[in-house]
Amino acid sequence: MKKRLGGRLISPAHADILIQQGLIAADSHLHSSVSHDVSDRPKTHPKQVIETGFARGITYPIITDHDNMRAHLTVEAPGPFAAELSVTPQDLGLARPYEIHINAYMENRHDLAAALEMAAHGAYKDLLLFEWAKLYDRVLSWNHPFRPERKERLNPALMKQFARDFRAVEVVNAKLFSGQNRYAQRMADAYGLAAFAGTDNHAGSPKPMMLARGDSFWEWMDNVLNHQSYIVERNASSVTWAQDGLDWLELMLQGTASELELKSGDPSLDEKIALFIQRPELAQAFRRFMNMGIGPLKPGVLYARRAWVGPELERFKEFAQLPEVQELISNEYARGTPRTGRYAHT
Repeated sequence: MKKRLGGRLISPAHADILIQQGLIAADSHLHSSVSHDVSDRPKTHPKQVIETGFARGITYPIITDHDNMRAHLTVEAPGPFAAELSVTPQDLGLARPYEIHINAYMENRHDLAAALEMAAHGAYKDLLLFEWAKLYDRVLSWNHPFRPERKERLNPALMKQFARDFRAVEVVNAKLFSGQNRYAQRMADAYGLAAFAGTDNHAGSPKPMMLARGDSFWEWMDNVLNHQSYIVERNASSVTWAQDGLDWLELMLQGTASELELKSGDPSLDEKIALFIQRPELAQAFRRFMNMGIGPLKPGVLYARRAWVGPELERFKEFAQLPEVQELISNEYARGTPRTGRYAHT
């Protein structure tokens, strides 16, 4: 297969055909009820997330809960021990540092525990995580590079450093819009990064996102890292963003929203959220209202399009037009840039 990503992006329908022909499917980015931002329901229990993945033809539904590995101690599943590590590079002189997310895929719980410990206690410049991963050939993937956490701002110069440090990057995140994923794909091409894809699902709904051959998980992973894989294109919509909003309401009803300090980015809605925390019966009624109707005509979807989708796309469009960002995703620019980062495998 070509190392260039463009020839390996496929549709969900094409993925179903390749699975029937024997390729092995994975969803490399999933959350269960063990994650702090997932509502505790039967379908989000780690065991159920895994079983739902199996039922959908996914050999490796990989749970990557935030900064912990409790799901992997709860249920056995084929594939790696994995987690989504949160790192805030406050030591790089940024006026507004932002958090990056890293998926770590390890052969055993001891390696994953070590990765979690290093991510929790290392300043970015001194972070042993990359040196350790390179020395022992461990797999780290940079998640959703073109979408920061809410109220944070991306930094093109820092992203260039990350592109040199990482070996792999998430080029399709099903919770992001096509433009955000497309820029990640172009950056992967420019820097020769291995391509990962995941739903980033928080509601117990894994889907086939990556396909490759391999008689074992690590043989499968070797093919992914050597660009011998397919990536399934799935992009976000107003419907998926509305579902995120309804999941927030579920967390409120469980009494955890006040601890999480969930914010929508819309001040008027944040005021309502504060009220719902005090009056969960209002959240029940609001959730029912937002779910009325069919598909894109549901009030929740219409609200998501106005309050979240529009501002998110405008923010990305403004960022994408910066000259430094165009350099970051340019093959011509990166071709002469040696892979000198700490995680630049050769």
